[in-house]
Amino acid sequence: MKRVHLNALVDAVALIGFMCLASTGLILRFQLPPGSGELVGRGQGRGAAHRSIDLLWGLTRHEWGDVHYWCAVGLLVVLSLHLFLHWKWIVCVLRGTQPGASGWRFAIGLFAFVAVVLVVILPLVSDLTTTTREQLQRQRIEQNGTNSGKTETELQRWIDSRPEV
Repeated sequence: MKRVHLNALVDAVALIGFMCLASTGLILRFQLPPGSGELVGRGQGRGAAHRSIDLLWGLTRHEWGDVHYWCAVGLLVVLSLHLFLHWKWIVCVLRGTQPGASGWRFAIGLFAFVAVVLVVILPLVSDLTTTTREQLQRQRIEQNGTNSGKTETELQRWIDSRPEV
């Protein structure tokens, strides 16, 4: 396969991957927003079996999240291949073509590359914070002054009705 055809194929697959990622993201944001139902998790308490679960083409929000994740992984692989195929061009652009160039172009490009890599890696190495739902509700009330329309009395009733864990 000629290099031009390989580049065209990689670009077409990257476009399809981007479209898949964008469409599943839009589905998760607008069609199946948070709270639209799940198969596991909120399965306790009175009426849990009768709570509605929204499906799109037979998949729940959580399952669409899995599709979204694997689209992102596939796109990352294809874009890595794209960068590999264009590496000589990237190096030439960053270095510049003038023999006595100052190197600022290369430094800016290197800085931008490191910044992008850090933005990608940072969520993977950050610590998670664990809290209870009650603590989170109280924090949000203190910060925002609201709790999804619940008053402080309603929140306290909800907290008091929860079994001790």
